[in-house]
Amino acid sequence: MANLKAHLFLAVLITASLSACGLILPKQILEQPAKQQALISPLQGRVTLLDGTPLDLATENSKIQIVMFVSDGCAVCRQETKDLVTDLKTRGQPSNVHLYSVLIGATPEDARDWRDELGVDWTTGINPGDELFREYCRPALLTPCVILKKPTESGTTRLFGKHSVVEWETIAGRWSH
Repeated sequence: MANLKAHLFLAVLITASLSACGLILPKQILEQPAKQQALISPLQGRVTLLDGTPLDLATENSKIQIVMFVSDGCAVCRQETKDLVTDLKTRGQPSNVHLYSVLIGATPEDARDWRDELGVDWTTGINPGDELFREYCRPALLTPCVILKKPTESGTTRLFGKHSVVEWETIAGRWSH
């Protein structure tokens, strides 16, 4: 009986401790970000491609743009990328879409290894200092964070978490293969 009381007391103590910890956390940490959010900001900024060439995202206005901010250790990012690779192998590269993967906190060598390991054959780069990630994916700063831009609109849509190509097409427009 004493053993049961000791276990019950320990369980109550742990529950109370966890509850108290949750109460002192800032509200924005406890809240999950919206999975989809329209942004009024245009798509702009520079990405460094893996060959060192800078790319200005604002120069592409004639195609649907999809910028995937990913991190090497993110399992959801890897699965979403693998699903996209499989889709593109099945349906082919879309002629009206420009895909970009931007690795967060990565060196060019890390990004090359990630690209080669997953079989990525679209534009891949880094954003030294991760300024674009902090700009477009705040306040949550979670990966994957995907920015979609229709060629006919100046604003963008931001997605957090795993999404399918079908969801991307629903938001940004049909892909032409």
